[in-house]
Amino acid sequence: MEARIVVHGTNTERVALWDWLFDDADLRDLLGRDASIEVDAAGEYVVLAEGPVAIWPVLARTLGAWIERWRATVTITGPAGRAVVSPGRAEAALRQVLGVREFSTPA
Repeated sequence: MEARIVVHGTNTERVALWDWLFDDADLRDLLGRDASIEVDAAGEYVVLAEGPVAIWPVLARTLGAWIERWRATVTITGPAGRAVVSPGRAEAALRQVLGVREFSTPA
């Protein structure tokens, strides 16, 4: 399964998102074991997950916090659809696109 994230903003914001994602201990723990994050030639973040999808609730929480903090807008395409996500209930919108149930917890 995969999710694609496009940051609508400056290169500074794109770099800040990369740093933010890898500073999150829960997300970092899942990377390399169950998932990976790469940036493709178009500048999109590509999140790939194998097996159980424990990364999706963690990604929703972490990316949602980044959107609120940076007041940024992203387009995300995930297993359950696509959405443009802006500050204000960002995590809830991300959880919907990523197909995360309300009470999902990381494995």
